[in-house]
Amino acid sequence: MRNNRFMIYILSIFSVLLLLIGIDPRQTHAVAHDPNDQNYDYQLRFWEDRQPDIGFYINAAARHTFETVPDPNMGTISGEWSVMNLLRGMYTGYDYINTLDTYENNSGKEKYFTDYMKRIEDYVVIKQGNLDRNKSTEWSRLILSLSALDYDISDVSGFDFIDRLSSSHRFSHRQGINGPIWEIIAMNTGRYEFYPSPSEDANTYGKMIDYILDREIKQNDGTLGGWALASFGNPQPDPDITGMALQALASYYGNKEKYEQTGAETPFEDFEAAVERGIYILSVIQAENGAFKAFGNVNAESTVQVIVALTELGIDPLLNNVYLSRIDKTASFVTEGAVQDGVWTNNMIDALLTFWADGSRSELGVGGFKHVTTGFDGGGDSGYGVNAMATDQSLYGLIAYDRFTKGENTLYDMTDMMKAHGGTTYTDMKARELNIHYIGLQDKEINVETASPYGIVEIPENDPITGKEFKNWNSQNDGSGSSYEALEKLSMPNHDISLYAQYENIEYDIMFELNGGTFIGQHVPKEYTVEDEVLLPTLKQIEKEGFEFDGWYDNPQLKGIEVTVISEGSTGDKTFYAKWVEQTEGDEEAIKAVEEMIDQLPGKNELALEDKEALENARDAYQALTPIEQDQVKNYSKLMELEEKLRQLIEEEQDRIASEKVTNLIEELPTADNLTLNDRELVEKARLAYENLTKNQQALVLNLDVLLQLEEVLQHLQDTYDAERAQEVDDMIIELPTVEDLVLEDKESVEEVREAFYRLTLEQQELVENKQKFHDIEDRMFELEEIAKDLIEADKVEKMIAGLPKVEDINMNDQANVQQVRKAFDNLTKQQQDLVSNMEVLEVIEARIQEIEKRMNDQKAASNVDEMINNLPDVHLVTIQDKELVESIMKEYESLTESQQKLVENKEKLDQLRTKLTELEEQIEKEDKKAIDQVEEKINGLPHIDHIKVQDKKKIELARKAYNDLTEDQKNRITNIEKLHLAEKKIQQLEQEEIDKESALEVETKIEVLPLVTDIKLSDKDAVEAARKAYDRLTESQKQFVTNIEKLIALEEKIKELEKENVKKPQKQQENDRTGGGKTSEGIKSPSEKTNKIADNNDSTNKKAEKEKHEKLPGTATNIFNVFAIGLIVIIVGSIIYFVSRKRKA
Repeated sequence: MRNNRFMIYILSIFSVLLLLIGIDPRQTHAVAHDPNDQNYDYQLRFWEDRQPDIGFYINAAARHTFETVPDPNMGTISGEWSVMNLLRGMYTGYDYINTLDTYENNSGKEKYFTDYMKRIEDYVVIKQGNLDRNKSTEWSRLILSLSALDYDISDVSGFDFIDRLSSSHRFSHRQGINGPIWEIIAMNTGRYEFYPSPSEDANTYGKMIDYILDREIKQNDGTLGGWALASFGNPQPDPDITGMALQALASYYGNKEKYEQTGAETPFEDFEAAVERGIYILSVIQAENGAFKAFGNVNAESTVQVIVALTELGIDPLLNNVYLSRIDKTASFVTEGAVQDGVWTNNMIDALLTFWADGSRSELGVGGFKHVTTGFDGGGDSGYGVNAMATDQSLYGLIAYDRFTKGENTLYDMTDMMKAHGGTTYTDMKARELNIHYIGLQDKEINVETASPYGIVEIPENDPITGKEFKNWNSQNDGSGSSYEALEKLSMPNHDISLYAQYENIEYDIMFELNGGTFIGQHVPKEYTVEDEVLLPTLKQIEKEGFEFDGWYDNPQLKGIEVTVISEGSTGDKTFYAKWVEQTEGDEEAIKAVEEMIDQLPGKNELALEDKEALENARDAYQALTPIEQDQVKNYSKLMELEEKLRQLIEEEQDRIASEKVTNLIEELPTADNLTLNDRELVEKARLAYENLTKNQQALVLNLDVLLQLEEVLQHLQDTYDAERAQEVDDMIIELPTVEDLVLEDKESVEEVREAFYRLTLEQQELVENKQKFHDIEDRMFELEEIAKDLIEADKVEKMIAGLPKVEDINMNDQANVQQVRKAFDNLTKQQQDLVSNMEVLEVIEARIQEIEKRMNDQKAASNVDEMINNLPDVHLVTIQDKELVESIMKEYESLTESQQKLVENKEKLDQLRTKLTELEEQIEKEDKKAIDQVEEKINGLPHIDHIKVQDKKKIELARKAYNDLTEDQKNRITNIEKLHLAEKKIQQLEQEEIDKESALEVETKIEVLPLVTDIKLSDKDAVEAARKAYDRLTESQKQFVTNIEKLIALEEKIKELEKENVKKPQKQQENDRTGGGKTSEGIKSPSEKTNKIADNNDSTNKKAEKEKHEKLPGTATNIFNVFAIGLIVIIVGSIIYFVSRKRKA
């Protein structure tokens, strides 16, 4: 105690010494970005030269994140926040998603995130699921990234995160208000529910909501609203904690049903009023430039927490009036505006963008965010450059705002990325492809390229055309839009675009060979373009003494046609030659008036601001002169000197006014003796005003030393206050018992210290010397609470066991109670189970229950088999059809245990039935053997397959009938059934052959009755074709039986020869040949008629043939020879018919 007070004394003396020494005024360490500066050079072009929108900054920061966090792992930095941001921004389809796909040699974004999940799973295993003994925020932060990945948080390497956060409400707030805030946010990301538990310490949404509401800030002046880490002394609402608290409570604001389901004890109306007080207090503590402060300085992270809070609540951060009905107040988040680090803003969105660090990574349009740009950076200049935490928070703040403006799910409602909630998982999200149309003259499309939103597009070059050279591209067809030069870099907007090629006319030179003449005046054309029509100078514009102009020519010889105009569409440099035909003096008063005005002006040393108007009048008079007249003004240098002097006077006046305002602010501050911590805002306001002055203006502030002194006193007061608060807590910790002596009865004292400790700011906590003892006591008390809770749970089970009957009195009616006790024991943790002292009693009772249950089951099983045997017929009534049933019952018997089989009473009947069935089977086997032998004998009696004839069909059918009369079992035992099948098939073949032969005989007959080849005539063509058609109608097997097909083929060939010969004969003879020597077609008989009346036809045919032959033969031929020939033909035809007929019958 004495040592602590001595340290406070030393610190006080040191602070006083610092006041005497003084320090340099604070300097601006980082350059603020002005998002509205039209002249800022991003080294990038934007569509239509508009200022970059929110999407540009989201893509820039997301790419910066990927480049700086190539291997995310568990942690606040380069961990969950970075992963969550990259995932929650994917709905945009922005270009950074393409960059993610380049991960590990284009392995894709899926591998980037699966590698992260693998590292997390390994980390959780190493930690055995216990991520931190004090901070529940370790689980909450990890749930944010896992939810965005649609990862099951109830099974992270076998550990259930929901179960861990459900188990203890005390654990949720061990680190103070931060714990419940982030547990609520995390658990609501996937609409997870806490597991119900009868434990008094079980955690719920409602308990944590009440915890947060109970810590609402009440200031010394009675103002209620907002939250902070500490709530004692003169508590002030903190924008970070207030913003986070509102983010947690946002899910229930305006939703009474959902709120009441949490079980919170605070009435819904009071809950909403607390939320609205928090919203209102944020509008009160908002900085003049729209940002929010921490430690007296505006910064990115504090501003982000408010943006996220408002968007989670459904409030536009750019609203000028937000009516809060519960408290009947109106909040505004658009300020009058102020300059911070040289940049003027009036809202939190623009203010956040001032922390952007352009060009802080690989290429244009990629950059993170700074923590601060001026003032205290948190130590070690860590905030003046790109800051990892500032970048993470700024990125998710912009994503939250963009989601709000586009009507998407809020930042922390991640169900839109969860398949179970109908969302789209990150694996199905891709960068959007937008079109860039390059358009030439007459709206003709030259090319189409694709790019993703906010990707960097290099503007291409283009080819020239006749009389024009490519100039640039333009966003409008007529060139009135924004121009883009080739090779410039364009940030692709969030929509398709068209770029129109703009051409510049080539300027061709016009040269005149005057041949001694001169031009009159200045309006002589010197160049032209392909689109111009240029009139050449006329005689009024050119002269030569003693000559008259006679026109222009395009050649020095002055030959050809006179040229008066260069027509539109012409190209190339032109030279024109003049043809001649020989013939036969400033306004001094105006200058003097200006000189007199300048002379009347005062001298440089006497010039005052009041002379401004006279000076401007002299300048106007001078400007009204012509350039020649201006050159003659002798005292012009005096005018310029006076103008420069006037500019200096105006600047000095402005500096004086600005510095005077700051001087007045400092003068209005309390004296060092009267300064209190409540005056911090006034001092900071004066400091901010001073920082916003230029260096010249700052030099005019003569009471800066007063401000520096007050800042030092304020810091001393803060240090003293922090030390006192820390000492108060230190004293409380000292009063606590040691870790070894701590008992559960000390819980109330520990809770008081815990409440006091976590009300301290982080800086104050660092000053608590005994904080490690406090943390150790916290851990020990937690262990004691767990042990006490374990003893209570174990005692409940012990009492349940003691309430069971004695072992000798146990029966099956007690089984349900015993099972209930066993379930209660199994639900205990391992530590709790070890504390149950009478567990052996439960195990003995369970064994007794099992024994009784087994005996009952054995008797039941045996009785079932007995009943089945009783239902079988008596031995003398059993038939072979009962065999299957008897065997199935035998299997049931054999499936019994040995002890169950002994309990079967009528096993003997089952054995007798099986014996009887065996006898019946033997008798049936004899009868089957006899029937089988008879059938096989019939089959064996059939002829060999090669000797079967149609006459054997009856014997085969008898064998088939005998086989079909057998039972299925008997049929399966026939060994020579294949012979029967072959015999049946052979009979079918023979019968088919008989049919084929009969069909073939009819065709053979048609061929046989045809004339011989030597006697064939063209008149027989129809008969030959009829025979061919009959043959073609036969099947292939039938055609094999036609023996005289060669004759038909020969006759067809002969017909073809006769037709060729007939072509060469006279017309009349051709007709006679075709009609059979003048006979009409009606006299020609069909082949069938010839067959039926062969005898008559033979006579008539022979007569006609003889007559024709006689007419052609020489005169020595005789009728005897003809008769002999006819008789021979008749004999041959008759013989053929006879032998064919006999062959068919055979």
